[in-house]
Amino acid sequence: MSKLLPISLLASGLLLVAPAAHAQVKVSIGPVVGETLAKQHFNNDFKVDYRFGLVTGAQAYLSWKRFALQPALLFSQKGYKYLSQTQLNNDPTLLDLTTKLRLNYLTLPLNFTFAPAGTGTGPQFFAGPYVSMLLSGSLERNLSGQPDASQPIRVANEADLFDGRPTARRFETGLQGGLGFRYEGLVLQATYSLGLSTTRPGYNYLGSPVSTAQAYNRGFQVSVGYLFDVTR
Repeated sequence: MSKLLPISLLASGLLLVAPAAHAQVKVSIGPVVGETLAKQHFNNDFKVDYRFGLVTGAQAYLSWKRFALQPALLFSQKGYKYLSQTQLNNDPTLLDLTTKLRLNYLTLPLNFTFAPAGTGTGPQFFAGPYVSMLLSGSLERNLSGQPDASQPIRVANEADLFDGRPTARRFETGLQGGLGFRYEGLVLQATYSLGLSTTRPGYNYLGSPVSTAQAYNRGFQVSVGYLFDVTR
């Protein structure tokens, strides 16, 4: 969190300097909805696949000339899908096993946007940090010919050895960037996000290491939004 402080101060400074430079700041807000294509990166080279999710919420634009500050508050789904094969009891037959992790986040991104043709209509380039709070999640397993099994995610920074549920950390931070196009109030954006903090707990409540394997969220997001001008 402390790493975000300099960025927040920079954003505040830009908002103060802009009016002084006689550049009218335009404020727009509106809804946004789209899809995520997410997976996780493991530091032990364990490979997983992407899975689709939902993103929805609200965004704002504080724009002047060719620049804009773009905060948002989003419900965003991340996770992964993993396909493997396993045996049931002593049966030598290999069965297909599909494992799906779903993590539901409340995400606050803060993008700095540059629009070569101006912030009204035209292409845009953006990048910035984000912080996410895990609301809930599930780990689903589907074995060929067997009923689906699902476990809720335990949200905590420490693993509980006496709780059979998988555990994920409450907060996650990272960076994101992408391309977009705005036509009047309509905004289309394609984003790539890079998680910088692990989603796995490193220790149990006794202070003992759980695992050296760490998992970091990665993913793409495609969204469409509409902005309403609220500048007086």
